[in-house]
Amino acid sequence: MDPRSDQTFTVSAGRNHGDIESSTKKIASYLTKQGIHTDLVSSMELSVYEALVNIYDHEPENFRDSPIQVECSLSGGLVTVTIRYEGDYFDMTSTKLPDIVEHFKKGKTRGLGIYFIRTLMDSVEYSHDHGENTLILTKKEE
Repeated sequence: MDPRSDQTFTVSAGRNHGDIESSTKKIASYLTKQGIHTDLVSSMELSVYEALVNIYDHEPENFRDSPIQVECSLSGGLVTVTIRYEGDYFDMTSTKLPDIVEHFKKGKTRGLGIYFIRTLMDSVEYSHDHGENTLILTKKEE
C-alpha cells in the first residue's frame, strides 16, 4: 500500500497576491515532499495559482476579507486540490475555451488562466451552494 494514500494538506489563503503565491508554493512543496513527479507538481502549481488569482481578480470587494481554503489530497493514484471560497457563482468549467492561436494573434497576453487549468488537469469540477464555491482540480499520477 502506498504510504501517501489518503493524506491531505490544507492551507488558508488571504485574498491578496502575497498569500496566493505563498499558498501555491506550499502546495507545490507538499507534493514534492510526497515524491510526486515534477511535471505533475508544475501542472498543479500553475493550475492552483491561476484559480486563486482568478478568484482574487474577479470577485467583488465584499468578499475580500473571506479566506480561500485550499486542500490537497493524495489517494488512489490521484492528486486532488479542492478550493473553497465565498463568492458569486462562476463556473469556469462551462466557459468556452479560447482559440489559443487567435488569442495571441490579437495581441492578448492575459486571460488564459482557465485555458491552462482545464487543459492541464484531467478533471475540473465546480459547484456553488449557498454562496460557497467549490472547485476541484484532479490529475492522475503517471
